[in-house]
Amino acid sequence: MLARQPKSIRLKDILTAVGESTAPVMCVMNKRDRYCAGISLCPMKPYWKELKKRIDEFFDEYTLADICKESSTHTKGG
Repeated sequence: MLARQPKSIRLKDILTAVGESTAPVMCVMNKRDRYCAGISLCPMKPYWKELKKRIDEFFDEYTLADICKESSTHTKGG
């Protein structure tokens, strides 16, 4: 049973609820990665942060209702 209507549940809410991150790399969350020692010196970090921002915006744009609508379209011979 859902606590809210599907149209008010953003995909980002679902990811957060199940403990998933939209961060493409660990350093964006200020966590060390065993494969990268340059967390504070990385010239890529600003770009990773920008990518995370765009991913967040993408998942914030769509709702559970969008998925359900898309799913029903595909199951009806689409």
